[in-house]
Amino acid sequence: MRVGCVPGCSDSHRRARPAVGRYRARGPDHSRSRPSVSHRRSRHGPPATPATFINVPPIPGRMMVVKIGGSVITDKAEEKVLRHEVLGGIARAVARIPGAVAVVHGAGSYGHPLAKRSGVGTAPHENDRAGAVAEISRDVRELNLHVLNALLKAGCPAISVPPSATVIAEDGRVAGVHIDVLRAWLERGFVPVTFGDVVPDRDIGVGIISGDEMMYHVALAAGAHMAVFLSDVDGVFDRDPSVHGAVLLTSVAPDSHVLFGEVECDVTGALEGKLGWMFRLAGEGVETWMLNGLVPERLVDLATGGTPRGTRILAEGGERG
Repeated sequence: MRVGCVPGCSDSHRRARPAVGRYRARGPDHSRSRPSVSHRRSRHGPPATPATFINVPPIPGRMMVVKIGGSVITDKAEEKVLRHEVLGGIARAVARIPGAVAVVHGAGSYGHPLAKRSGVGTAPHENDRAGAVAEISRDVRELNLHVLNALLKAGCPAISVPPSATVIAEDGRVAGVHIDVLRAWLERGFVPVTFGDVVPDRDIGVGIISGDEMMYHVALAAGAHMAVFLSDVDGVFDRDPSVHGAVLLTSVAPDSHVLFGEVECDVTGALEGKLGWMFRLAGEGVETWMLNGLVPERLVDLATGGTPRGTRILAEGGERG
């Protein structure tokens, strides 16, 4: 395949030219107004509005963003151990997606262990943690290089777009994204790849932005029609999927009742986790799914019009199964 051409990409993707200008994220009235401080700085779940973007109109045609969970492509039990065959299978599936595609991946065991040990991103930055910040940055880029290599081997012209060079955080949440670089690669037929990363933070010095949060901002800014989160399970279950009798939910909304551990609660109680970002995307009109990344054919099935085994994430009030 010719570099610079993704399967299914039309010439319009490559010819589109970005508009110039910066604007604040849309407020509740969908105007281009600056969000209130309370919206931008909450640490208790996704922000009420998207972050600041260098913005252009949506990518013409179909646009999908795929999140590869860190737990899918790395061994959670051992630090910096890659699951090569799993990553290769997902990369081959991504190569078969028609239309424009962006990829986000988690840090898995390449970033989380050291971040947890060092406390980076959980408190104001101190100089004695500078080494840990640099090591985390190096380690997540090592994983990013593995992802790039797998995509290239599968025929995808993958380009790395590191958050540390494109994102500014405030109090642990994304406050600004220079999305024009990622979009420019999309418009030229490339597959931009971003990931969970350490980023400069205006309040605490250095923050950590998860791949799930990047999914939210990338999908909205790029005008994605679909967002797919690949996990190491089939989707969202009514209880821990390892428990006998657990039932896969074909769809789930914020007011669905799910067992988290031993306690039944509204799914909204998990807003600080992955589902919170998924619900926010669904609420913005992006078709959002959670699929099993260990069965990559399901991603291809969904991308080509099928309805694979998995969970459709709905906005509040949506019908559920």
